Amino acid sequence: MKIFRKKKEEKKPEIEQQEVVQEVVEKAEEEFKTIKEQKADEGNIRQKAIELTAKRILQIFKDSPRYMQYVQDIAKNLAEESELPTEVVVEMIKGTIEQKELPNSIAEEMAQILPDEEIVSAIESDDNLKLKHKEVLAAGIGDKETRLEVEKDIRTQKEIAEEQRTLSTLKELYENCENIPERILTDKIKGLSIQEKTESIQKILDKIVARKIADDYSKFGSTMLDTLKNIVSVEDMYEYHIADLAQEEYQDKISQGIQTEKSYNKRDFEDNLLKHMAGDIARKFFATSKYIIPPLKRFRSIEKREKDLFLSEIQKETSKTLTKMQISDIEGQMQGIIGTNADIEELAEKLFETPKKKAKNIINVAKKMTSEDDRNYNTVMSLQESGLLETLAKMPREKREKYIEAFSRFMQDREVRNQPKRKVEDNQENTINQQQNDGQVKNNTERNPETPDTHGEENR
Repeated sequence: MKIFRKKKEEKKPEIEQQEVVQEVVEKAEEEFKTIKEQKADEGNIRQKAIELTAKRILQIFKDSPRYMQYVQDIAKNLAEESELPTEVVVEMIKGTIEQKELPNSIAEEMAQILPDEEIVSAIESDDNLKLKHKEVLAAGIGDKETRLEVEKDIRTQKEIAEEQRTLSTLKELYENCENIPERILTDKIKGLSIQEKTESIQKILDKIVARKIADDYSKFGSTMLDTLKNIVSVEDMYEYHIADLAQEEYQDKISQGIQTEKSYNKRDFEDNLLKHMAGDIARKFFATSKYIIPPLKRFRSIEKREKDLFLSEIQKETSKTLTKMQISDIEGQMQGIIGTNADIEELAEKLFETPKKKAKNIINVAKKMTSEDDRNYNTVMSLQESGLLETLAKMPREKREKYIEAFSRFMQDREVRNQPKRKVEDNQENTINQQQNDGQVKNNTERNPETPDTHGEENR
């Protein structure tokens, strides 16, 4: 019976390995000397010798699989044992990375042979080295902190390069967008898979949308908001005055003598933006029973005509007449002050922790404030605006009533002091007559004749 044994791998004799390594090192040293001698009359001889020697070594690797087996050992020996400048090994490793025939794993292993500072220097100084090659070099850095710092810088470089490629494509689309239908234009931009809309990218996207709007209005008297909003949202179109950019694009057409069938109407376009937002608010209302207004800074300085249009469109889209409370809530959200954008869950959690009876009273008061009769709501709002509500909230319960009584007396006294002089005299005379009739004061006027002046002194 035959027994098949696994054939042992033939181990390369160490002597052969040393011979191969030594052979390449000697060739490299000779090449370096020869090149320096041949280029003796030229400028920057040393740098040229470094580059050419590195290329010759790489050619040896490329031409012979035999040398390829020992590429890491050769690189190590060149770096540590040979008389060649370290820059030769750096150039050789960079060249190895760029060789398609050599796997990245070899380049990483070779990079580990160099000191970290040499790798960092090679990455930072070589503008022609591609980012993917820099990544391979960085993987060879031994010190973790240094490696992470270099990799962070490489990621930044990649982001900048990606931004430049995106901007280049977007600028080309901007130049030709008038001839591209909205849906195709949107698909092209979506196909770019923009990860981060930097300020520069956002500006060119705004310009593309503005030019398309101007072009659509010049041809059809309107534009396709439902499609273009996939490039720039309707809220951003309104917030960042895309209407003004579109106006500039339209005027540019006119200045170039381009004939237009229709004209651009900035007011009409912005009204359409408000109507579109009102439609979105209505759809959210049907889903949440809340009027959720976009937090736009521009709403804080909105004109009355635009605000009235916005409110009427919300009513129209929801088919519900807005109560005073709802209008106040919407206007509050537009001003960035109050509204349903508050965290309802957080408020509910606080109420849940409140004693049951107290929570019930709070909800009952809140219900009254949201009824059609807005008197309760208006009273609370007046208390808040005057600052009285906040003052009372800080006081102990037993002091509130006394404070309100004193406050009330002060208001009454001030009202009396502010009345016209003749009215004060009449009030004083009426008071005396009333006292006489009640029998509480007898012959008071004879004993102490009072005049308006003496009353004034006593009051002060």
